[in-house]
Amino acid sequence: MIEVSFRDAEREPRIKTECKTLRDFDEPIGYYLNDPDNNYACHFFDRETRRCTINETRPAICRIFNCDEERQGEKECFLV
Repeated sequence: MIEVSFRDAEREPRIKTECKTLRDFDEPIGYYLNDPDNNYACHFFDRETRRCTINETRPAICRIFNCDEERQGEKECFLV
Protein backbone atom coordinates (compact mmCIF):
# COMPACT_ATOMS: atom_id res chain seq x y z
CA MET A 1 0.00 0.00 0.00
CA ILE A 2 1.20 3.47 -0.84
CA GLU A 3 -0.19 5.83 1.78
CA VAL A 4 0.36 9.58 1.67
CA SER A 5 -0.51 12.51 3.91
CA PHE A 6 -2.72 15.55 3.54
CA ARG A 7 0.47 17.60 3.27
CA ASP A 8 1.44 15.55 0.19
CA ALA A 9 -1.98 16.34 -1.29
CA GLU A 10 -1.38 20.05 -0.69
CA ARG A 11 1.85 19.81 -2.67
CA GLU A 12 0.14 17.79 -5.44
CA PRO A 13 -3.60 18.60 -5.66
CA ARG A 14 -4.31 15.70 -8.07
CA ILE A 15 -3.84 13.32 -5.12
CA LYS A 16 -6.89 14.78 -3.39
CA THR A 17 -9.06 14.72 -6.50
CA GLU A 18 -7.97 11.41 -8.06
CA CYS A 19 -7.08 9.05 -5.17
CA LYS A 20 -9.07 7.25 -2.48
CA THR A 21 -9.20 8.66 1.01
CA LEU A 22 -7.36 6.71 3.70
CA ARG A 23 -9.42 6.46 6.89
CA ASP A 24 -8.86 5.45 10.49
CA PHE A 25 -12.37 4.26 11.32
CA ASP A 26 -14.39 7.23 9.99
CA GLU A 27 -11.62 9.81 10.34
CA PRO A 28 -9.82 10.76 7.09
CA ILE A 29 -6.05 10.56 7.65
CA GLY A 30 -4.56 10.66 4.14
CA TYR A 31 -4.81 9.03 0.72
CA TYR A 32 -4.05 5.72 -1.00
CA LEU A 33 -2.11 5.97 -4.25
CA ASN A 34 -2.63 2.34 -5.32
CA ASP A 35 -4.95 2.16 -8.30
CA PRO A 36 -6.89 -1.00 -9.23
CA ASP A 37 -7.11 0.34 -12.80
CA ASN A 38 -3.28 0.43 -12.93
CA ASN A 39 -2.82 -3.13 -11.62
CA TYR A 40 -2.58 -1.66 -8.09
CA ALA A 41 0.57 0.29 -8.96
CA CYS A 42 0.65 3.96 -8.09
CA HIS A 43 -2.12 5.95 -9.75
CA PHE A 44 0.53 8.34 -11.11
CA PHE A 45 2.84 5.68 -12.57
CA ASP A 46 2.77 5.68 -16.36
CA ARG A 47 3.33 2.08 -17.45
CA GLU A 48 4.27 3.05 -21.02
CA THR A 49 7.04 5.49 -20.11
CA ARG A 50 7.77 3.79 -16.75
CA ARG A 51 7.85 7.26 -15.19
CA CYS A 52 6.04 9.14 -12.46
CA THR A 53 3.62 11.68 -13.90
CA ILE A 54 3.89 13.92 -10.80
CA ASN A 55 7.64 13.61 -10.26
CA GLU A 56 8.19 17.28 -9.43
CA THR A 57 5.49 17.26 -6.74
CA ARG A 58 5.67 13.60 -5.70
CA PRO A 59 4.82 12.65 -2.10
CA ALA A 60 7.39 12.40 0.68
CA ILE A 61 7.36 8.58 0.69
CA CYS A 62 8.32 8.62 -2.99
CA ARG A 63 11.09 11.16 -2.37
CA ILE A 64 12.91 8.84 0.02
CA PHE A 65 13.20 6.14 -2.65
CA ASN A 66 15.67 6.40 -5.53
CA CYS A 67 14.29 4.70 -8.63
CA ASP A 68 16.58 6.43 -11.10
CA GLU A 69 19.61 4.16 -10.91
CA GLU A 70 20.10 0.92 -12.73
CA ARG A 71 21.76 -2.05 -11.08
CA GLN A 72 22.81 -5.02 -13.15
CA GLY A 73 20.81 -3.77 -16.11
CA GLU A 74 17.48 -3.47 -14.29
CA LYS A 75 15.75 -0.58 -12.64
CA GLU A 76 15.75 -0.94 -8.89
CA CYS A 77 14.29 1.24 -6.17
CA PHE A 78 16.02 1.64 -2.84
CA LEU A 79 15.94 3.94 0.18
CA VAL A 80 18.16 6.98 -0.17
